[in-house]
Amino acid sequence: MTSQVYRPGAVRVLAVAWWLLSAVLAGDLLLRGAPDLGSLVGLSVLLLGCAIVHAMFWQPEVRVDDDGVDLVNVLRRVRLPWPVVEDVDTRWALSIGAGGRRWTSWAAPASGRRVRPVSRRETPWVEPGATSIAGSRAPGSSAGEAAVLVGSGWQRWKDRPGARDAGRAAVTGATGPAGPVVSWNVPVVAALGVTGALVAAGALALALL
Repeated sequence: MTSQVYRPGAVRVLAVAWWLLSAVLAGDLLLRGAPDLGSLVGLSVLLLGCAIVHAMFWQPEVRVDDDGVDLVNVLRRVRLPWPVVEDVDTRWALSIGAGGRRWTSWAAPASGRRVRPVSRRETPWVEPGATSIAGSRAPGSSAGEAAVLVGSGWQRWKDRPGARDAGRAAVTGATGPAGPVVSWNVPVVAALGVTGALVAAGALALALL
């Protein structure tokens, strides 16, 4: 199976709007005349803002494949192999219990609505006889959409022949990954560090003038 990805739509629109506004402001700074230290500091602030918006609103996602789920957050990526996944929750945001702790996705906050009517077509996993569902678990909310994606991938893994035996071996470290794997989003951290350093250097230079 190819990877399936959940990305929040509304905040990505806001990110694009910020980048367009930043481009207009940068063009205004450059067209005012010969670049001076003040305009260069202004440009560096805009670059830092664009890097922050990218980290917080554009890149977060939930990616599901045959072997596990990736939670791509602001500064870090968490890889959760299916054998170590314990539960999926959506109370405040999509969070996955794995390896003895909870891992939360920046990409999938919970809905503000407390309950929604049950639709068996959209929520077949709901307990028989239930007439309502928590708003955070329902399709249409960010956490609910991501939870459906993660839950479906997890169930497909459980249904594979020999999956549970392989899972027990992986958890004990006999084969495959023994637990969650956390790594830094190096390009994002680097971009934030470089643009932050430019802003700090520019501000210091202006202060010393």
